[in-house]
Amino acid sequence: AIIDGNFKLVIPDAKGGEQHRELFDLKTDPAETTNIISQQPARAETLAAQLQQWQQSVLTSLCGSDY
Repeated sequence: AIIDGNFKLVIPDAKGGEQHRELFDLKTDPAETTNIISQQPARAETLAAQLQQWQQSVLTSLCGSDY
């Protein structure tokens, strides 16, 4: 998951199946009951790209490639 401002993107582990992404507006829906990904697909893609970039940087650090 990644949080940016009021928005939280959740990408559970698909375990061989299709990923089911969820996007929540934490300001208007703090209990995370309404998935708004269909209303904000561009925001979800941006957050997913940011999360992937962060995950790659973590992997790079774990392998020692950035030292």
